[in-house]
Amino acid sequence: MPKLKTKSSVKKRFKLTASGKVRHPQSGKQHGMIKRTNKQIRNQRGTAILSDPDARIIKKMMPYGKEQDQCHVVKRGVTTHARHRKVIKKAKGFYGRRKNTFRIANQAVEKAGQYAYRDRKAKKRNFRSLWIQRINAASRSHGLTYGRFINGLGRAGIEVDRKVLADLAVHEPEAFKSLVDQAEAALQ
Repeated sequence: MPKLKTKSSVKKRFKLTASGKVRHPQSGKQHGMIKRTNKQIRNQRGTAILSDPDARIIKKMMPYGKEQDQCHVVKRGVTTHARHRKVIKKAKGFYGRRKNTFRIANQAVEKAGQYAYRDRKAKKRNFRSLWIQRINAASRSHGLTYGRFINGLGRAGIEVDRKVLADLAVHEPEAFKSLVDQAEAALQ
């Protein structure tokens, strides 16, 4: 019996006769380069009927076999198309074939996801760095370095995070000045 990879291969290679037998093309026809006798050529014409044990196996795989032997063949086009569409949608705005060719878009979207994951972490570091720079600039204008200012706040028992401190330094200088004074007093 021929090797079968998928249900689709059964659908292509085998047919049911009216009496319920399984018909298939004669084997050996595809090997055209070998030297064959006239008898071989004659015998390989047309189709042949499978033996009953083989026919039972094939019938289970056939999409339109008898009701008790019927096997449902799942067509995967819909799910594949949906998966491709999802990737293409994520690649919207990409340059060149990265936006509309699935294989290239898939790679681009995967790499974009890696960059996004990495940069979500980097964003937190960048903002903390920015807040520290703003706090340092504001505290130095009041005669205190960033390190001493944070140390003073800790000793004074003031628990304000750097995000809020930076916001105060930019938008409410008077409130920030009072914090600097308290930190300076705690350092004495």
